[in-house]
Amino acid sequence: MDKVKKGSMKKVSSFIGLCLLSIVLAFTTFSSTPGAEGKKTKELHIEQLFDGRDGTMVLKNLKNDQMYVYNRERSEERFTPESTFKVPNSLIGLETGAVRDEYEVKRWDGVIREFESWNRDHSLASAIRESAIWFYQDMARDIGVTNMEKFVNQIGYGNRDISGGIDEFWLDSTLEISAIEQVDFIESFVEEDLPFTEKNQK
Repeated sequence: MDKVKKGSMKKVSSFIGLCLLSIVLAFTTFSSTPGAEGKKTKELHIEQLFDGRDGTMVLKNLKNDQMYVYNRERSEERFTPESTFKVPNSLIGLETGAVRDEYEVKRWDGVIREFESWNRDHSLASAIRESAIWFYQDMARDIGVTNMEKFVNQIGYGNRDISGGIDEFWLDSTLEISAIEQVDFIESFVEEDLPFTEKNQK
């Protein structure tokens, strides 16, 4: 399992980097093209920001449903969610009682891992802040296959395939989701429209 950590952290860095790109969008150009479901989608022209790397960016204005997309084809291609799955994993953990709240602590197993910040006890709050994979793997085992499969299906998360192992299906394994689907999921989360209690979504 530890073999995925370096790759996962690189993908977290890439994900954070893409989020930071939104800061400079005011200085980019875009054009209108027909989008999915008959809506207009603004095509972002920010190739220079990706410096030759194959990537995508999807932004959505929830006030007017306007979508902004760079590399539409890539945005619809599914990839393993890696650390972005911490969001649904946290929600499922709270809903099933695998953790009581963001303050409940899981004890470190004593295994020395690549990042010093991982090598200690963690709560849900600190684990998501430090991207401590072991915490989420342990919580997924506590959630169990039946509950995990139930909620992944209920929220319609990507291809819904958790067959890659209860503690690694989201880590370069069987679960895959596109950037467009991630935006839809986050929109439902922001609007508290997921099949979880209001308390847990807040």
